[in-house]
Amino acid sequence: MLPDLRGKFDNKVTDVSQLNLEADESEMIVCYTTSTTSNEETAKGNIDETEENDNTEQYEQCVDIVECKKRLREAYGTILMYEVPLDDLDPITTALQATVNEDNEVDWDLFLSAEKETIINSYCGTHLNAFKGTWKHRFKEVASRLNFRIKNDSGDTNNWQTLIYDELKAKKKEVFYISKHNNKHKKHEIKNLLVEEKWRLKSGRFIEDIVMQAINDSTFEHPCLSYIVDLADPIWPNYFSPEETDEVRTYNFVELPDLQDEIQNCINLYDNNTLKTAADYYEFASDQKLKFSDSFEKRWIKESIMNAAGLFEEGELLNTNDFFEGDSLHTLWTFVYRAFKKSEVKAKLGERTSVSSALGKNEGRSLEFRERRERKAIGAKVDILFKKITDEVGCTEVGKHDVLVIDDKYLDDGMVKLPRTIRDMLCVLVEANPHKINQLYTIGFLMMGLNLDLLIMNVPAGKTVTRITRIKKLPFPGKPKNIRLDFLPLLEVTLMGKALMENLARIIDDRKRKAVELNTAEKATSPRLPFSFVGKSSV
Repeated sequence: MLPDLRGKFDNKVTDVSQLNLEADESEMIVCYTTSTTSNEETAKGNIDETEENDNTEQYEQCVDIVECKKRLREAYGTILMYEVPLDDLDPITTALQATVNEDNEVDWDLFLSAEKETIINSYCGTHLNAFKGTWKHRFKEVASRLNFRIKNDSGDTNNWQTLIYDELKAKKKEVFYISKHNNKHKKHEIKNLLVEEKWRLKSGRFIEDIVMQAINDSTFEHPCLSYIVDLADPIWPNYFSPEETDEVRTYNFVELPDLQDEIQNCINLYDNNTLKTAADYYEFASDQKLKFSDSFEKRWIKESIMNAAGLFEEGELLNTNDFFEGDSLHTLWTFVYRAFKKSEVKAKLGERTSVSSALGKNEGRSLEFRERRERKAIGAKVDILFKKITDEVGCTEVGKHDVLVIDDKYLDDGMVKLPRTIRDMLCVLVEANPHKINQLYTIGFLMMGLNLDLLIMNVPAGKTVTRITRIKKLPFPGKPKNIRLDFLPLLEVTLMGKALMENLARIIDDRKRKAVELNTAEKATSPRLPFSFVGKSSV
């Protein structure tokens, strides 16, 4: 465990330019930005691994020296510096000596199990990936000094996720308050709208005014600050009458497209009462003779049915107890991204960063003048990003098998992150096609637990408020005999989501040639549709 640095060492004020930053990378330091920094917000922006200390009103953080080397040369006047001697790596030495096997090999996962409490107690607010990297570096450094080899399969069981990451993420989670300044800014945006730019309900009320009322009532960051109305959120019946709720739900909604008869008939082949077991479905699908020249969708349906049946090869019940998010995506939900293999809309995998989200988070970033340039914020990372060349048209968020609608993962990703991200995508599309603001939309797939949800975001009327429309959740089959009942609708909604994105791509491309003109209009560089609210929780 790291020592009590303040009690063990005398602090000293050191000029940054005099620091020896070439020290051994395995040493650790603790940096404090002092009151001599001209702008505390700037300090927080430039060293993102900072954490407010309520007692000293300073920012304290343990960081690896190689990170400090990148950041400390920026414009800080002075820092307080402590050094942690290499002797404090002794607990790691002890742990490795206790877990080394007879072949003189050590294992990362065994080390994590042995030193879980030490690692968790040493956490002081850094990005979790950087924190993991620091500990992995220590692990390798000490193993090398002790002449221990690291096992080839070291880390394969992903103990970091289960033992460390999940617990630290829960500890790091904060509830973020919104300020009166945010409310005032939102009120100014609404006030500047012309009547014809608003969405008037049949009751005579404007939906923008209703959303503004919700913003005024809110204490914490909520999607209403991003002008998102999601009727799955239980707050909205407090603001809309039943008649208004029905109107908000149905006005100018994006309809789910019908599948081609040929494709629908292909799916209906498997809606067969005689198919009971996984083997029945697998063999029936494999008997469907399809040529390479046949439609890709037909071959995709056959392949998806066979893969779903294969999940029950070892038993009658679906076993997902050891599944992480990646396991769920690449085992249960593989058919979703494979459906886009031959589409003009491509499914990009692997924690992709949304450019649209990054544009929204950095909307006010510009050249420095009186204050230092703000640190560039990273866009939202999503499990699947759907793109038509450079246009982002949708994304996917995936959760583990046991996520419920009451869990933080569902509430944070399904009710906040995903809606905000697809709104930012819609903002970028509207900026390029402002006259089509009420025709454009974006799509989100949400796979939480063993359920799939399809979200459609659009601007039904006006130029500010976006509405989320959701389908009724569709479950993944838990046993073979339910494949026809549960899996076939999943195939249908995947093809519908794909068709919606392909249709959106056509809407985007169907536009007039732009005239060449000087950019002289007031606010010419501002987006027509405001980006999502950027608060502390989204940076």
